[in-house]
Amino acid sequence: MPSDDDLDMVYSTTNPFGSIRMGIDSIEMSFCFPGFDLGNDTTICTGDTLNFNVATAGATYIWQDNSMDSIFNVTQAGTYWVQVATSTCSISDTIIITNNYLPVVNLGNDTILCEGNILNLDVTTPNATYLWQDNSINNSFNVLQQGSYWVVVTNNCGTITDTINIIFDTLI
Repeated sequence: MPSDDDLDMVYSTTNPFGSIRMGIDSIEMSFCFPGFDLGNDTTICTGDTLNFNVATAGATYIWQDNSMDSIFNVTQAGTYWVQVATSTCSISDTIIITNNYLPVVNLGNDTILCEGNILNLDVTTPNATYLWQDNSINNSFNVLQQGSYWVVVTNNCGTITDTINIIFDTLI
């Protein structure tokens, strides 16, 4: 415990029982890279680049691949980490990157069906939304009559559209 001579700040108060004297020795606070964070685990689209810039004055850097720049570009899925160090402090962070792909949609070739048959068009794609020609939003559509059918499939990487023409063959 420091002596009264070492106190940098003194707080005094009076209460019904007399005077209370409290002292606080000097407090030194250092923040190690405030706000340093690679962020939450995330998904990137194929072909995209995620850029990390961890530049800190007077720091050194080491990434998971032993590169030593303050900037690191990610173009594929994986686990990435960086350690940032100065003469007084060292901190690291890790982020997991997954890939997402542009939806793949193929309704098939134009088709002739026998009357009474049902054709199920299924375009299920993870994390996607759907819009069919009749404004329905399901991942599949049952074709009950001839016509032109289209779907728009969208995910965070983009939008793809496909069309199919269905003709019903009537047997006499």
